[in-house]
Amino acid sequence: MPFLDSNDAVINRDHEEFYDSAVLEDPTGDVKYVFDSDWTDEQVMMALDFANDAYELGQRHGKLQLKRDIRNLLEM
Repeated sequence: MPFLDSNDAVINRDHEEFYDSAVLEDPTGDVKYVFDSDWTDEQVMMALDFANDAYELGQRHGKLQLKRDIRNLLEM
């Protein structure tokens, strides 16, 4: 499961709080990240892909670490 599915992401360039920015939002309108206005939509989506890859890697690492911790506790 990604941090934010790129098919559900919205790039809002008319956000009332961040008026001169490219705002990455989830489908409910929650702001996920704010980019400078000179970022293209393609660059924002590439950054989202990178964030999703990093999130996935962190999730896998966390699950492996939890398994190791449980094994260590059971070997006491």
